[in-house]
Amino acid sequence: MKWKYSPYMKMFEYFCNLIKYKPFLKHCLFMYQRQVSFGEAISRAMKKYCCFKGRASRSEFWWFILFLYIVQFAASLLSCGIYGSSISALAVDPTALNDPDVMSNLISLYVLPSVISLVFFLPAFGLLFRRLHDAGHSGFCWLLGLIPVIGGIILLVFTLQDSQMFTNKYGAVPNVVEDNYPPEYQG
Repeated sequence: MKWKYSPYMKMFEYFCNLIKYKPFLKHCLFMYQRQVSFGEAISRAMKKYCCFKGRASRSEFWWFILFLYIVQFAASLLSCGIYGSSISALAVDPTALNDPDVMSNLISLYVLPSVISLVFFLPAFGLLFRRLHDAGHSGFCWLLGLIPVIGGIILLVFTLQDSQMFTNKYGAVPNVVEDNYPPEYQG
């Protein structure tokens, strides 16, 4: 890949050389963060099952969230397929709620999705912590999600933020391709 320098880039590089910030120039302007694939995001989240330290990229977080939605949807469809007749009986006859068989089937309808939620709770929670760290926020910002409506919006904005392209207090930048530097300027 060939890099073309604009006059402004040359001036900025000259300024960075004057104040001895050549590493800043390279690491902030020319670092490339590789996007994680769907399968890689799932395997990373499951390997770091209960890890609340470090950083996770935006692609890693959102691919795993998509995976969770797919699994929950499949579990709900499976539960409806097994226990769906109880719901239709309840829709036709509201007095069927007094029937113990209908009630037990209605409760069983939520068992499989609930068990799956418990299985994936810790990996998702650890990944949320690491994603917040990557955006430069404390992992305990998840508590903002407890504030009705606005807290969830703030948490969504935090998880959508770009990675901080420098080593912050939570660790190094995840998924960095280091060989992406431009050639030295020979002006």
